[in-house]
Amino acid sequence: MPRAFGAAIALLALGVLVAPASAEPREVADRFARIDSIIEAAIRAGATPGAALAIGRRGAPPVVRTYGRIDWDPQSAMVTDSTLYDLASLTKVVGTTTAAMMLVQQGRLKLDAPIWRYLPSWPRRGAKGRITVRQLLLHNSGLAEGADLWWIPGDREERLRWIASRPLRYKPATRTLYSDLGMIVLGSVIEHITHTRLDGFLDARVFQPLGMRDTKFNPLNPRNGSPFDLARIAPTEVDREIRNKHLHGEVQDLNAAALGGVAGHAGLFSSIRDLARFAQVILTGASGKDTKILRASTIERFLAARPGARRTLGWELAGEDRPFSKVAVGHTGYTGTSIWIDPRKGFYVVLLTNRVDPTAANRKHVALRKAVNEAVSELMAGDDD
Repeated sequence: MPRAFGAAIALLALGVLVAPASAEPREVADRFARIDSIIEAAIRAGATPGAALAIGRRGAPPVVRTYGRIDWDPQSAMVTDSTLYDLASLTKVVGTTTAAMMLVQQGRLKLDAPIWRYLPSWPRRGAKGRITVRQLLLHNSGLAEGADLWWIPGDREERLRWIASRPLRYKPATRTLYSDLGMIVLGSVIEHITHTRLDGFLDARVFQPLGMRDTKFNPLNPRNGSPFDLARIAPTEVDREIRNKHLHGEVQDLNAAALGGVAGHAGLFSSIRDLARFAQVILTGASGKDTKILRASTIERFLAARPGARRTLGWELAGEDRPFSKVAVGHTGYTGTSIWIDPRKGFYVVLLTNRVDPTAANRKHVALRKAVNEAVSELMAGDDD
């Protein structure tokens, strides 16, 4: 472990190291002062009412820091390491991609198999019949970015059939277009293979084994466990005519809501302490060590970069416009969430905000996320000196 980062950790308690500024050693406060000032200034500027941050080294406990409140109401609860945030598109990597990893590892899911092998209602002929699981993960299946599924009558299966009926945007594997629909379809593939709804499979096979007790779809009515107290959930808001209201414990994404709150592209809620555990698993596997739920070879396969591509299987590569190594992978979420894992430099950073409170039109989180990632990257580089 790098000396400086190790020293900071040694000064805190073991486990998930929550570091409130009022009760930490001066050395730790000094080392994180720049990051604290960035996030606190962003809160004052209206980027988000609060935030949670986790920074971790390979094989070491994380440092978790929390800021502000869950809502702009001055009487609302303070953000803690157990505050639940709507993860939005982090669902794609924390949930759906991880489930796909497990099924590929078990030999139950073939990356280059056409998806009609798993979905009885999917077309077998034409370009749609040639769409593969790999293409869904790479976002080059030809499916459109999204659609207004909440206008489509029927249940989850009927809405999937509607997706299957729509024309493709382009010939599969000829370009890359980030697609919520593709991950919705992949979630359905996983459900048909496991004969279990996505929330049940993930809870039993991923979240419970990893001790991620805060990670749920539909936190007010989870498939397993008791409802979460609203004081633990950061609210969001949708600035649209169809559902312009304060949301508290309900998924912000309209398509996920139309699918019962459980979908392959969005719907998960989680805490910073849970996502630190998850990030450590991916970082450990990417470093060549097997984990509790996934072999290192499986994680390495999904994170492997392709020449000229900006995406791996399910994940986004950092690229030159982010302050990480070129092999770093991550994802962002519409609600103001992000996760980045850098196997080469051996660290991860998770940032959770609810920037869509008070309005989804708020874009101030973009600068916040960039500044935090840069500061964390510099902090970790300093540890390696």
